[in-house]
Amino acid sequence: METIEQWSISARPKTLDEMAGAAGLKSFVRNAAKTDVWPRAILLTGKYGTGKTTAAEIIAKTMVCKHLDADGNPCNECPDCKSVNDETFGRDIKMKGADTLSRSQDGSIVESVKKFVGEAMATPFFGSKRKVIIFEEIQELNNKPGAMNALLKALENKSSKTYWIFTAMEPLKGSGISSRFQTFNFYDQAAADIVRYLFETSKRIPYNNETVWEYALREGGKDFVTKGFLEIAKSCDGSLRTATQMLEQCVRTHTFTLG
Repeated sequence: METIEQWSISARPKTLDEMAGAAGLKSFVRNAAKTDVWPRAILLTGKYGTGKTTAAEIIAKTMVCKHLDADGNPCNECPDCKSVNDETFGRDIKMKGADTLSRSQDGSIVESVKKFVGEAMATPFFGSKRKVIIFEEIQELNNKPGAMNALLKALENKSSKTYWIFTAMEPLKGSGISSRFQTFNFYDQAAADIVRYLFETSKRIPYNNETVWEYALREGGKDFVTKGFLEIAKSCDGSLRTATQMLEQCVRTHTFTLG
């Protein structure tokens, strides 16, 4: 039985050029890529669907990829890039969720974090510049000082080749570790940015032997890819993921008009 992969997953941006909005973050990453000088830890904050995880994956690839283009975009062809794109996270890019540590079988979140940090600090693959750990939803540890302190020690290790990208649904208020991050906030995407994102994303998604853009334009007409896309952008609560899911529902159900 064939499984349909949701477009919000399969069509995720894979380069800085494909990301919507986040102009400040993209500028920062491009400059860091040119000099190959990176902060030990980056924190991306924002609510569900605003693009934090996608951005974290692109940044991680940029930090490790040896074949960046002139604009700092990862090649998406080398083993490290492919390990992120196919979500195996092998070699020198790893992903971990704070919630998986909090469910540790040993019953101690602090010991679980210490063990994970020890594994994360291991030497990167032979010949690699650095190892990058994507650590999702760090706010889950915000009320666990011992766990945060275990992470803090890793961030203060200046000789390590391990770098960290954290995501959080909310700012880490009252946490001493927050001063160790280069922080970027992901606010609700503006409608204009979401429309632009839908334009570009629909041109990358194959559907019925053409692209979604071609199909939507042919079946729904100009009103759908202009006014319809705008209605989606206004109704998705600032979430790129929700906007993509709404577009997929419209196309698969052949719903191109309101009402």
